[in-house]
Amino acid sequence: MQHALLNELDRIQDVVRSVDDLGKKIRILQDEMVILDSNLLQQKVKLPIHPSFDCCGIRLQSCSVFNSNAKPLKVVFRGLDKDYAIIHKKDDDMRQDAFVLMMVNEMVRIWKANDLDLRIVTFRVMPVGYKKGMGELVSNCATLLEIQKDDGFTGVMKDEVLQKWLEKHNTSEFTFKEASENFTRSCAAWCVITYVLGIGDRHNDNILVTTKGHVFHIDFGKYMGDWQMAAGFRRDRVPFVFTSEMFFVINGGRNQATESYQTFIDYCCKAFNCLRRNRTNLTNLLRMMACSDVPGINMDSLAFVEKNLMLDLSETNATMQFTEMIQSSLKSLSTRLNFVAHTLAQFMSSSSSFTKKDNSSLSFIPQLYTVQTDGRIKDVRVRGFEKRNSPSKVYLYKIEVVRENISVPHFVYRSFAEFEELHEKLRKRFPMMQLSVPSGGSRMRSNVRAAAHKRMSDIELYLRNLFSQPNEIRQCDLVYTFFHSILRDNKNDSSSTEDENMDRSQCQVFLKISHNSIQQKLNVFVGHVKNLAMLPTNAAPDAYVKVYLRPDPQNFSKRKTNIVKSSQNPTFNQELSYDHFPVDLLSTRVLEVSVWNNGGLMDNHKMYMVYIPLVRLSAIPDDRKGIRTVEKWYPCEKNI
Repeated sequence: MQHALLNELDRIQDVVRSVDDLGKKIRILQDEMVILDSNLLQQKVKLPIHPSFDCCGIRLQSCSVFNSNAKPLKVVFRGLDKDYAIIHKKDDDMRQDAFVLMMVNEMVRIWKANDLDLRIVTFRVMPVGYKKGMGELVSNCATLLEIQKDDGFTGVMKDEVLQKWLEKHNTSEFTFKEASENFTRSCAAWCVITYVLGIGDRHNDNILVTTKGHVFHIDFGKYMGDWQMAAGFRRDRVPFVFTSEMFFVINGGRNQATESYQTFIDYCCKAFNCLRRNRTNLTNLLRMMACSDVPGINMDSLAFVEKNLMLDLSETNATMQFTEMIQSSLKSLSTRLNFVAHTLAQFMSSSSSFTKKDNSSLSFIPQLYTVQTDGRIKDVRVRGFEKRNSPSKVYLYKIEVVRENISVPHFVYRSFAEFEELHEKLRKRFPMMQLSVPSGGSRMRSNVRAAAHKRMSDIELYLRNLFSQPNEIRQCDLVYTFFHSILRDNKNDSSSTEDENMDRSQCQVFLKISHNSIQQKLNVFVGHVKNLAMLPTNAAPDAYVKVYLRPDPQNFSKRKTNIVKSSQNPTFNQELSYDHFPVDLLSTRVLEVSVWNNGGLMDNHKMYMVYIPLVRLSAIPDDRKGIRTVEKWYPCEKNI
């Protein structure tokens, strides 16, 4: 029966692929799936990819065709108590995907064995014959392209679209915080995975995000340095995909580095060094598979992975190197250009999907709410407006919502554009509705405070008229969804507060100080600095760190890091070394560490400093390699 099912899916894919028109493809697929569904109702089948799943039918309306060259099928099988969705591919070698996921699962095992949980979502892939197979479809997720399409074709150029999508699907502060942590950890994991395995052909249609924030990749046809080429040029020009929209999410909706970004870098470097320490687990798998006929797996691929693991470097130097790769990937324009090119190709092939709008729901709230779920609304009033930056400037109107049997009202914040969206969708659902659009004409076009103030009376009038409509309109799910509390209603926007630029806590610097008694060498690893104050010009400093060994009247011991521009939370991950430093000097020297702002020629100034007596290091015994180490966050005093 399993062979019969696979042969039938192959036949259906061939039939669908022979048709050019997308609408006709879907109709043919539905007709074929009706026949397959009736056959499965008569005889249950255990799916090859998931033998414990008894397939007893097909969810006909959930099946579709993917818009790629091979035109694979999306099939949702109906089980006894749950559904199971797969992608069925023909004329595509699924052994490569299966091998990559085997390596990914081994990496996850290594990380968890070292107490590093990066919250990776994995899925099953099973080759079932020559150039054919099936893969499990992860539920409640979307590709970056689908997320960007919410803002139309220009969404691919906007940093905030991914952040807004996660906020839309995580409406409480707790769930959004959890989703942000999932995103940070899993994004770090896939940066390491795609770099080590040399996975190429990365674009916004094979990078996905779940509604809970987990990042994962699919489609591993290009790997082990087999880069995607276009017109003779290599399209994959970065070590791995780490984009500005990912940076924006990790930093909590900001375009400046925060402590969360420092944590992300730490996750990346720890994960990378874990794999380096356990390299034999990975290389043994590669050696065993090198004799197979899986494309791209041979002794050259083993050498490729060993080279990417940087086995000739120390852990500190590997950390420094990987940090540089994170920065180069973030700053590169090639990834964004790849995304734009792929989006344009998809737009040309199915432009209707970019302009299609769902009139049954609101764009900024993923599901519908009703009077039964939220309680009947007694009164709604406009109580003012606030300016927010997310990241572009927008004025949000503070709406007080009073409900039956709830003594304390709650407040929601909605933009004028969202009121217009509500009205447009109400008008399409109720064409005979006697309700005017909440607009004052051309005088309302400017996004300035004066215009926002004038619009308050229009919105107040619109709300009075809305709740004087018949129950069919005023109690419909669109209205109750509009006034349902979402994430922005439960948190304060830091960009609108007056004390945004004030120090919230003391400046600190993370240092790892180590001494090698065999080599007689002192190393000072400068990791992160956090909570730097803004400059008097209201700009973030261009920071760097200086280190001295005192006493040193001539300043011969001066060492300094590179400059990190425009950041209150810079990451350096650089090592500063002192040779010919015997262990007995530790008790007589003090390490002076200072944080400076690079203000241009002859205009540098010291911002913070801390003195660390090295006698603390001398009290620590050597390990078996003759190294003693202390690493911690050191609070810094502000330089007056």
